[in-house]
This record gives sequence, C-alpha cells and structure tokens, in this order.
Amino acid sequence: MNPPQSNLGNPEIRRRSRLNSCLLWVVGAAIFFFMAGLVALASAYAGWSSGAVIASANASSAAEAEVRQQCALLPDDLAAGNLALAGARIESLRRLSPPPDCLGQWSPMATQAWLASLPSPTPTIAERLPTATALPTQVAPAMPTMIPNSAYDLDALLAEAQQALAASDYYAAIDTLDAIISLDPSYQRELTRELILQALTTQARLLFESGKLSEAVVLSERAELVGNIGELAFLREVALMLQNARLFVGSNPSEAVRLMRRIVYDFQTPRLMTFDMVGELQAALAAYGDWLLPSDACAAQTQYAAALDLQPLRWTVRPDSLTAKRERATQACDSQPGADSQSSG
Repeated sequence: MNPPQSNLGNPEIRRRSRLNSCLLWVVGAAIFFFMAGLVALASAYAGWSSGAVIASANASSAAEAEVRQQCALLPDDLAAGNLALAGARIESLRRLSPPPDCLGQWSPMATQAWLASLPSPTPTIAERLPTATALPTQVAPAMPTMIPNSAYDLDALLAEAQQALAASDYYAAIDTLDAIISLDPSYQRELTRELILQALTTQARLLFESGKLSEAVVLSERAELVGNIGELAFLREVALMLQNARLFVGSNPSEAVRLMRRIVYDFQTPRLMTFDMVGELQAALAAYGDWLLPSDACAAQTQYAAALDLQPLRWTVRPDSLTAKRERATQACDSQPGADSQSSG
C-alpha cells in the first residue's frame, strides 16, 4: 500500500495558514496597543489628580498667607495713622468665614484710634493774629471710610447709612454716619446722632451677647459720647468686672472670687449676657482652694465645699475632681494641729 500523501504542498492550505498567522499578529498587536492606551490613560489621570490636589493645597496656602499678611499690616497702618487703609483691611477680614483671630485684637484698637481722630463737637475758633504770614492749617485726620466720588452728597450718604441700618450692617452704618458728621457736623444733626447712637448701641449689645467684651466696651464708650446708652452702662461695668476676675484667677484668686460673688449675687447675672456666671464663680472658688491648700487646708476645704454647692449651667471643673480635692483638704485639715479647736469654734 502506498502511504497517504501530505497536503502541505497544497497552495490553498498554505494560503490559509499564512492568513491565520496574520490574523494572530493583528489581534496580538491590537491587544498590545489597547493595554498601552489603558496604561497611558491611567498615568494621565493619576497625574491630573495629583496636580489637582497640589493646586488645591497651594491655593489654600496662598489664601492663608494673604490673611496673615493683611493681619500683620494692621499694626503698621494704625501706627502710621493710616486709618482709611486699616478700616478697609478690617472690613475685608471681617467678611471671611470664619473671621481671623487677629480681628479680636486689632479691631478694638482701630475703633479707639478712629474715636480719637474724631473732631471735637465744640471746636475752639482761634483768633486771627495781625500778621502777614498765614497760619498753618491743621490737616484733618484720615477717614476710615472710603468716600465715593460724590463725597459731599450728604443726602446720598445719609440714605446709604439708613440702608445699612435696615440691613443690620451696623459697622457700615457707623462708618458712614461718622463720615457725614465729620464732613458737616450741623447736617441733620439730631437725625444723624440718633442713627449713630442706634447703630453703636445695637452692635455693642450683639458683641456683649457673643462674648466679645473688649470690642463691646469700646463701642459702648463711643455711644456714650453721643447719648444715653441705658442698660449698656450696666453691662459694661459687669463686663469689665468679669475681665478683671478672669485675670485675677491665676494671680489673685481671692480677688477673683470676690468679684465673681458680686456679679452673681449682687448683680443677679445680667440677662443680656450669655455667660454662665455661676460656672465662672465655681472655677474661681476651685482655683482659690488650690492656692490655699498648701498653707491652709481648712480654708481650702471651705472653698471646695462652696464650689460643690453651686449648680452651674456647665461644669467647668469636673465634679469628681472637685470632690476628691475637698476630701483631701478635709483630711489635711483634720490632721492639722488645733483642728479640733477650730471646728469647735
């Protein structure tokens, strides 16, 4: 028998073999380029994401640096008497959310500087001297309000101040009314004084309620130069007493306790102030006990006991810690020489 002949020599079979090989190469190349494209897209996306994060971080850092720069320039503006620029900086910083911490320090100082720069309501007219040389004129202080082109359109400025009051923008109303009074003290005298008194007292009351005591005190003093401030005078007295008590807690706790007792028991805690005065008194009593404990444990025990008897809205001192201090003071008091005679007396 003859062996079967191979079909490898068949031209049709060779053509099909070459076609299959080409198809395999084409499919392999397509897969290769597809995977390469995916890798390139992933790299590009990763680079874009990283760039976006870096750009966001750089923008945030730039904004923080700008705020720090504006805060750092405020003392230079006030020292140079450039109240207009200082007022513009403070107004721009006040509109940030949240406002920077530097406003609590420099805004009251700017207000005081502006108050000091106001002209006297009863200026003294100097007598003309019989001389051919003209007397030097005093330069008016810079205004912390940016006056528009119609600087002497007092009617327009008054309307602007009234709009600011209606919108509860009391700082803008105060600045505009200050400008009107400085430009022409006799213009609508009763109305402008009434409006600026309203703006000053309302803003001061808001500051008292929010705990910004220093700025509230300054505005209440400005308002008192214009007219009757009513209960704000009482709030200012209490605020100053509270500030002194806080300062004395570390250096003179007995005085801090005396002041806080007067606020709580004599003044009956002003209703317009949101401070927990009883909590402040409790903290002062605890600090006084800590100060007395090394030298007079019996007196310290009395202070701790008085602190525990209070019922503040929010305990600034942990009750268990205060109880433990009272027990230690009681034990030390009982072991002191003459403790029995002191307790019997």
